[in-house]
Amino acid sequence: MAQRNRIFISVKGIKYVISLSTKVEWHSKTEIQHNIERIRDALETDSPLDNYLTIWLQKIEKNPRAYSVNDLYSKLAKINLVPPRLNSGKPSSFPIKKYLQKYVEEGIASGKHAQTIEKWKYTIKALLRFISPTKDIRDISVLDAKNWYESILKYEYQPNKKYSTSTIGKFVRVIRQFFEEFKDMEIIAKNPFKKIRSSGSSDPERKVYVAKEVAAFFFEKCPDYQSRMLIALARFGGLRIPSDIIMLKFEDINFEKGFFVIHGLKGKSKGSAVVEMEKRICPIFPDLKPIFIDAFKNREEGQEYLLPVCKEWNLPEYAKQRKGKNISSNVRRWLKKLGIDPWAKLFVNLRASLITDLLDKHQQYFVCKWLGNTPNVADKYYRMITQEHILNAAFEGSLENATKISTQNATKNDHFLTDFAAFPSANDAQLGNQKNLYPYTGYELKAGFNSFSEKDMEISSSPTRTRT
Repeated sequence: MAQRNRIFISVKGIKYVISLSTKVEWHSKTEIQHNIERIRDALETDSPLDNYLTIWLQKIEKNPRAYSVNDLYSKLAKINLVPPRLNSGKPSSFPIKKYLQKYVEEGIASGKHAQTIEKWKYTIKALLRFISPTKDIRDISVLDAKNWYESILKYEYQPNKKYSTSTIGKFVRVIRQFFEEFKDMEIIAKNPFKKIRSSGSSDPERKVYVAKEVAAFFFEKCPDYQSRMLIALARFGGLRIPSDIIMLKFEDINFEKGFFVIHGLKGKSKGSAVVEMEKRICPIFPDLKPIFIDAFKNREEGQEYLLPVCKEWNLPEYAKQRKGKNISSNVRRWLKKLGIDPWAKLFVNLRASLITDLLDKHQQYFVCKWLGNTPNVADKYYRMITQEHILNAAFEGSLENATKISTQNATKNDHFLTDFAAFPSANDAQLGNQKNLYPYTGYELKAGFNSFSEKDMEISSSPTRTRT
């Protein structure tokens, strides 16, 4: 076993032993020994090295951890097969904090989006909680990576508050990205975080299907223009809040042709200025049309953006508001005032609910082009199973039979699925006997089960780009 991790070489009649790491594979050991023998033969015959050997020497000189060996080039220099490094015999230091900061600076210079930079900084802060900022990148082992992961799972960044599983999963994915870059730079030979488990960022327990009637009720009753527009645009238009509405202008809405243009912010930015990178065309869905009409009615003189605050959101000092935290708190207050319990992932689940509805009526390709995501993302993060899906399948697609049985068992079906947001029980009796409560939706609300009857939308569009 010991001999497997050593190379025996004779140079000018003197025998030398070069120790290798136990991680070196047999084929790598064979390659190293073969190259060393060729270098020795060239040296003894006073012949120049060919291109392959020259490149190989440059590789091991630049990467002191090539083949997982501790500075192979210096070992060859000690037995006079290669000249020593010009700077010093000691390999250069690669402190992790310094190189991570350099990585972020290069990202800013190349025009990475401000939110991406913030995500990198947040991840670096989490990484350096349990790994010394001065630790050499080459010395970070798989064991160090596992210890970091176990420590971050238990860490409380606030009293009695830990990172969620999805947040830690994002940390792991970004850290892998960092170390893959170091690997490409040939600073390290292997990525120590490669096999660290990374949970998906989609938590099934936080998926909530929000009925259209809930958003319609809020839109009709809420006196705050901005709050009701945010809910309506997310539920009836599938817009991302706030990134998709920041650039939404009145001139982007075309009632004659039945579509509106969405200018997203996903992509690069130039310094602190927002650069438009994504543009897609989305139909004005039947439920969305009265929302836009209401916006035009409330339009003030000279108002360019659909929401007045959007103009401010484009300024660098409002970067934190673009994360959606400040605007969601106001919407949650209005939901509680109207007797509706706020659901998890307020705006994401509104968008997911619309995608779920549209995929029941239109081809996935068109829905994903309209709303700006890939089919894989739609299936993994957005699409949900609703009461309607299960009841239709259980009663052979007969919605009439399903509604009848659901009405008879209304009290038993109150908690049919956990991922379903509806009106509070105090409103059920009042709303259950009313039909066409919201005339512009074209839906009938029935007790115990939200049954939808809508004409097929005959709207086409020519999308320009999708987003993952």
